[in-house]
Amino acid sequence: MAVTITDVAPDPVLTEIAQKYGEGGGYAQDRLLPSRQVARDQFKFMTWPLRDFLQGSQYDSRRAPGASSTKVRMAKGTWDTGTVHERSLMDELTDEVLGNAPNPAIYEEAMVRKIMNHLRLEIEVEIESLLTDTGTFANAVPGVKWDATKDVTIEANIDAGREAFIAACGFEPNTILFPPLVANVVKRSTEVRELRKYTDPTLAQNGGLGPMLWGLNIVVPGALEDEANPGASADIKRVWAQDKAILLYVNPAAATDPQAMTTITRYYSDASPGTPWAVRSWRDPDPSTKKTWYHVETFDEIKLTAAAGYILDDVLT
Repeated sequence: MAVTITDVAPDPVLTEIAQKYGEGGGYAQDRLLPSRQVARDQFKFMTWPLRDFLQGSQYDSRRAPGASSTKVRMAKGTWDTGTVHERSLMDELTDEVLGNAPNPAIYEEAMVRKIMNHLRLEIEVEIESLLTDTGTFANAVPGVKWDATKDVTIEANIDAGREAFIAACGFEPNTILFPPLVANVVKRSTEVRELRKYTDPTLAQNGGLGPMLWGLNIVVPGALEDEANPGASADIKRVWAQDKAILLYVNPAAATDPQAMTTITRYYSDASPGTPWAVRSWRDPDPSTKKTWYHVETFDEIKLTAAAGYILDDVLT
């Protein structure tokens, strides 16, 4: 009887290694993407009319003796349906390689790390496409580009975007994402440099933007991708290369609270395979190949709250 992949239980040691490599490496997903576990491959999630949480003056809470209290209209959420899909990659190690290794476990860990990087890079490319889509998020183009020689108003542009964000979803954005190209311009701008000169004692040492600007947590993704075909000369580029700045609301509580508002969420299935990342290994069915296969999988789906994002578009010349 042929052995299928479902007959091979996840390797607990290698799966633990995969969890370790499930973060780090300059990926925006580590800062922006709460991961929520769902019970089945097909799941329901609630979307809320956020303005229902902000109505106060529409109600009169003062009660006359003997009268009933004013009834508050409950927020009527809408159930949407999502379906996780499998992401999986695999590679092999031969007995000759493992047999000559001083410590075979190091080669196995390197194999898991490589596969995990490929999978996480795919997720990073996906969320970059989602979060920079001006067809999904409201957006505006600054009247003066941020790398212009004069009359640059980065703070005013961000303030205008912040107010548009609030009007759309009723939440104050708490995060701004600068692709590296934009981050470099922002940190060098006279407007920002003068502000930080008096507030950031590490300016001369680290030279970067720091963790926060104008009350917004700063995310500058560093993920890199080789866009060349296998075997061709390397063509290494940044994943986040667009000249945009993106306002977001990021709430880590969305990982466990289905009513927590956040801009983007990753849902992964408890049914398949019951862990964010699972690693399986098995001997090749043909004994003469003398090799072991290593397979990493996850089942997930990424969802956006379209009202909870705002793009400052085309900010550079």
